[in-house]
Amino acid sequence: MKCYRCSTRNPDDAVCCRYCGAPFIEEEETSGEEGAREGEKTGLLLSKETYYEENRPKRISFFTRCAYRVLSSRRRYVLAFALMAVFALCFSLLIVLLSRVGQDAMNAFELTGMLSGTREIKVIQQAQQAWKLLWSYVAVIALCGAGLFFCGMTAYKMIKILIVFRERKRTIVPIDWEKVNKDS
Repeated sequence: MKCYRCSTRNPDDAVCCRYCGAPFIEEEETSGEEGAREGEKTGLLLSKETYYEENRPKRISFFTRCAYRVLSSRRRYVLAFALMAVFALCFSLLIVLLSRVGQDAMNAFELTGMLSGTREIKVIQQAQQAWKLLWSYVAVIALCGAGLFFCGMTAYKMIKILIVFRERKRTIVPIDWEKVNKDS
């Protein structure tokens, strides 16, 4: 049975989805669209196809999948600690680089200004090294920003999932990721 909300395959006798917890709806013994419309009018449950069409599932984002993998893992505390450590490392490295980049940028611009008045090879090499250093700063700052974004979004999704499951008073069910990856 395929979940109408997240498209996860579940056993045929399942009461709710093992991935998102959505309850499954029993099929009506009605014929076609007329039966579905009659069910809507009388307040009976709709067929799975009708319900699926009306409530088309959203695609599960990359960060939500990462958060579910962390939370459903046996090593969830180690993975959550590693996520926090990567966040702290990226943040501290970003602060250090941003404090140094101004000084090195001024040095690179001074050396570039000196190039117009002189043709010394030593000054040219120093200017090239200064600009290479600045571009390496840009690359490392971009990597740190991507690391911060990944860790922050994954942590946000983990907190959001934990709040939803706490409100529903459910535990997080381990997920068979091989089946999820085949279905996606």
